[in-house]
Amino acid sequence: MYSRPRQGDLADFFVKEFVVGLGWVSGLFLRIGIDPEVAIFEALRDVMEMLVPETGFTWIFWVTPTLLTSIAWIGAYITGGSLGVIAVIIALIGGYFYDSLMGWILVLSGILLGGFAVKHRNNYSIL
Repeated sequence: MYSRPRQGDLADFFVKEFVVGLGWVSGLFLRIGIDPEVAIFEALRDVMEMLVPETGFTWIFWVTPTLLTSIAWIGAYITGGSLGVIAVIIALIGGYFYDSLMGWILVLSGILLGGFAVKHRNNYSIL
């Protein structure tokens, strides 16, 4: 039987998966200059082209990362509302500036705002 998760559990999930995972880690990888998701799909595309050249399916390898990223942002909005998306963006900026005190302050602010956003998402939603 399906039961709805408690608000505290949902807030923990949102902070771990979206604020830290989608926001902070993406900011780190943006600062480093790589996108591991795209790198993996490019390697898979190269292998597929090597094994079976000119199959016509190589477009899947540039559409899939874009689609997965879009789904992640939509999931962040559904779970945390517009305030949750702002928390993810703040954490992304904090991840980009991970080597400064301001970056860590932004990450902590994103984490706190993300937990608040889930618990009060019906009160502070733009759409």
